[in-house]
Amino acid sequence: MPVYNFASSEGKEISVLVTLAEPDSARHTQVVDGVTYKRVYSAPLAAVDTQKGSLAQQDFNRVTQNKNLKVGDMWSIAQEMSQDRADKNGGYDPVREKMYEKHLKEYGKPHKDVIDRNVKEKTAKVMAAMGITISD
Repeated sequence: MPVYNFASSEGKEISVLVTLAEPDSARHTQVVDGVTYKRVYSAPLAAVDTQKGSLAQQDFNRVTQNKNLKVGDMWSIAQEMSQDRADKNGGYDPVREKMYEKHLKEYGKPHKDVIDRNVKEKTAKVMAAMGITISD
């Protein structure tokens, strides 16, 4: 049972609890003591997490916790947060780099993304030495 706000032409406002059993017109106008009040429509106060702190694991947990998200949605959020961190740190994402360091310690070899990044940088240097430039 929602509470709706109503205002009279004189500017007086009231809040009324409107049940589903009442006619539909009760959601739009109310008459109290002979004064007609019309419903005041306002934007809802509910909001989805639009602020992604993106600086720590706790921020990811806060944004995704109890949201009933699909895996793909969580991956998208993680990618956005990583990009935000990289933008704030001059292209360097400290959380991602920490994960790469942990992978190197655990498995004794670099992560596939690090290998790909290094190959791409090395190739770009060789091509630049040959006078070939590639634009993104």
